[in-house]
Amino acid sequence: QPASGYAQPTTGHRPGNSGLRFIFQRLAHHLEAKIDAIFPGNLTQGETGVIKALLLGDRGDLSPQDSEHFRAAGLYRFIAIAGFHVQLAAGVVERVVRRLTKHRNISMFAGLLAAFLLAGLSGWAVGPLRAFLCVLLKHLAFWCRRKYDTLTGFAVCSFIIGWRVPYPLADVSFQLSFAGMLAGWVTWEYTQALTRKYELGLVRHYLVQSTLVGMLLLPLLAVHFQDVSIAGFLFGGLWGLLSVAVSLATLPVVCIPLAAGRWLSWCPFLVIRGLRQVGAFAARLPLVSLAFPSPKLPELVAYYCLVFMLLDGGQDFRQATATGFSKDLTAGSLYEDTRAGWRAETRVSPESPPKLMPRRFENPTLKHRICSIIPDKRVPRKFIMLGLCCVLCVSVGLRYYCVWPQVVFLSVGQADTAVIRTKGTVIVVDTGTETSARRVLVPYLKHEGIRKIDLCIISHLHADHAGGLGEVCRNFKVNTVMTCPGSKQAVYQILKQDALGLASGTRTATDLDELVILEAGAGDVYAIGGAVLTVIHPPGVGNNTQAWRSDGVQADALMPAAQEAFSEFGNEHSLVIGVSFGRLPAYIEFWGDVPGNVVMGLLRGGGTTSPASHLGNLAGQWSEGQASGQASNEVDKLTGEQAGKQAGMEPKPPPGVVSIIKVPHHGSPDSLVYGFYQRVWGGVAVISVGPNSYGHPSPDVIREAEQSGLTVFRTDKDGAVTVKIYPGRVRVSRFVK
Repeated sequence: QPASGYAQPTTGHRPGNSGLRFIFQRLAHHLEAKIDAIFPGNLTQGETGVIKALLLGDRGDLSPQDSEHFRAAGLYRFIAIAGFHVQLAAGVVERVVRRLTKHRNISMFAGLLAAFLLAGLSGWAVGPLRAFLCVLLKHLAFWCRRKYDTLTGFAVCSFIIGWRVPYPLADVSFQLSFAGMLAGWVTWEYTQALTRKYELGLVRHYLVQSTLVGMLLLPLLAVHFQDVSIAGFLFGGLWGLLSVAVSLATLPVVCIPLAAGRWLSWCPFLVIRGLRQVGAFAARLPLVSLAFPSPKLPELVAYYCLVFMLLDGGQDFRQATATGFSKDLTAGSLYEDTRAGWRAETRVSPESPPKLMPRRFENPTLKHRICSIIPDKRVPRKFIMLGLCCVLCVSVGLRYYCVWPQVVFLSVGQADTAVIRTKGTVIVVDTGTETSARRVLVPYLKHEGIRKIDLCIISHLHADHAGGLGEVCRNFKVNTVMTCPGSKQAVYQILKQDALGLASGTRTATDLDELVILEAGAGDVYAIGGAVLTVIHPPGVGNNTQAWRSDGVQADALMPAAQEAFSEFGNEHSLVIGVSFGRLPAYIEFWGDVPGNVVMGLLRGGGTTSPASHLGNLAGQWSEGQASGQASNEVDKLTGEQAGKQAGMEPKPPPGVVSIIKVPHHGSPDSLVYGFYQRVWGGVAVISVGPNSYGHPSPDVIREAEQSGLTVFRTDKDGAVTVKIYPGRVRVSRFVK
């Protein structure tokens, strides 16, 4: 499902009852019981959840407020995914033991043991395991009297983790953990050079390095997460110190007898309380967490080429002097290299001056590993950078402006959600449940770089269709909400109650005072961007015409004259909407949850709002648009004579027009009406369904659709179904995670 690509991975204990995993599982259960006994009561419940999340990788007891704060501040990704706290804890333990014992081997063994315990208690997740292996290899290199090479150590860790984890390159923790360490290794030389050249202090040195690391990790974080935490880079060192302090303050307390542990529990309690306060403060900072669209392959290649070209071509690095860089020598002088382990002297000639590079990069092997993508200096660097910038600009522009319409039916379980994009317009049809909106719809929209929704259509007010409306309005600016006749006040109350239930200080992207809630009834026609929406059902409650315009989204509608609400807004009141795209040979019908008796009535009723009339209307629009060569973006109201002509047209659209039908009511048997699918020549039928006890979808529905020439897609088996409409053809693709 699409959500699994954007949701944060769990790092708890994995199943298995053999070897070290079984031992650490037993130890983790014992520590969990000991923590609950040492920190009893509701006053320490939040601190208990933080301890379990840091030590055991168990976020089940973490309060929603702490979870949101740590996510926004970047603490979770720093610890649970990257595993940096394991290396920091090992270093702290090693320093303390060396101070106490004055024995290097004992201190190194103590640090290795601390890393082993923390990695095991976290369930041997990829990040902590990588950190433990790095500590182990570094100590083994010292004991074997060999120099530790960072890249070689990363390669060995990759092979070990690849042997343990299936498909490691697809694992988020594997990517971020190794990418973080490599980014730190690459930027270390540049940060040291800038610090020595400009005499930067400790704070500015750390900010420069955090900025460079953030530049390298930003695309990778945008691929896997909804939001990129800026605080995660700026407060990375602070998170490391606080997490190590929590671990070192808690472990001794839980290892001593219960009575003594309760008496000393104030020490870890104060440290954890400080961690929570810092997390809450960081989460409230402006621009602490930003939503970046997930970059595509051309954007990734162009971005990293630009970054490495900027790092390689900066004049500061070529003219830098002082320790760590080769000196700028004149012709005839001696170039003396006094690196550890060897000494060499070379006479410098005007034809072959020494290359001014960081000493670590003077090794041709390492230089080839890092800077092999940098073009030859004879190639004009400015033209290459200009070309890369053009690739980035074009790719980003096409992300926000869809040249050809596309519809994505998201896999949200036993609920409905679809996203229509045409040109610069975004339309959301139903929002699913609150949980599915949080896990699927919102991450998908952020993944695509969408910040504003022009129109959100709510077919009816059941939880599986409208439950995520509040979540959508919190995260995106929604211009207009379209709902069934008589439900405007109910929709407003839903949004109002959702806003009142938010924690104080929580910001929402949609202002309820500026939100337009539109009631649509049968016969209403809307032109939104390049899409034409025709409402087929239910009947409206008024007949006076009113114009609606909002940020370039314009429509003519038959608005209700009075707010007469239905007794309940159930399945029979679902909005049934047809969507066409000018001269493009395709149309889409959304049938909500309408039952079979409503479908039968619409098929037999005739008139201007029947499906047969609607198909003929679409066929006429398509033919006229194709004949004129222009897309019909402006919609005129049909007169009574025109409506009668449309009602008498052939139910089937002309050959070449592809039908995309959102199957009514998740494919339930009571929505099946024989003849419903035979009215089209063929096309695509999409069933939005998930695990349920109702028997959805019915085999009769699938058989009837397939016999009518429709290709049936189910979101529970096919994942997200994407329909892209081009001139002369329609392309359908699936996404299963």
